[in-house]
Amino acid sequence: MGQLGGLYLLGEDGEDLLILDPHAAHERVLYEKLEERRKKGGPQSQMVLMTETLNFAPEYAPLLDEAARALEALGFELVRTGPRDLSVRAVPPEGTGRAPGALVRELVEGFGREGGAGPLEERIQKLVSTAACRMAVMDGDRLAPEETEAILRGLSAVEGAYTCPHGRPAAMRISRGDL
Repeated sequence: MGQLGGLYLLGEDGEDLLILDPHAAHERVLYEKLEERRKKGGPQSQMVLMTETLNFAPEYAPLLDEAARALEALGFELVRTGPRDLSVRAVPPEGTGRAPGALVRELVEGFGREGGAGPLEERIQKLVSTAACRMAVMDGDRLAPEETEAILRGLSAVEGAYTCPHGRPAAMRISRGDL
């Protein structure tokens, strides 16, 4: 398996060429993990080195508790420290490579923008898919062989894992004849 331009992984399966989008594949794997954790309980968390307190605009204040509960089910540990403030104490283990405060702010504000639009379950689903997207490897990230293997193992364990939760294709197979 090789990486093309920091964007795609190329490999072969028999006589077929496999093209894998690592971001979409990793996003699908993370989405499935987060959904399972949310539905079965027992969130896992990794404490952050320094607690970060986020101050939100007034329009987000009424939704902070609801957003915090939804994020805690995924493995975030958030504490309400003021009328418009949340402190980030822990993140899911999959989110440790990203800036915790920026990640939580984006997720809470996205949840708030959804506001009362749609049922709570739909808003939470959108939150989970956005969290998976933001925690996944990004286009341009150079992957170590172990990271590539972990993504491939995770993807092979997911039924129907042909797209990320947003619909972006995760993998493509091109036969020798089509080449």
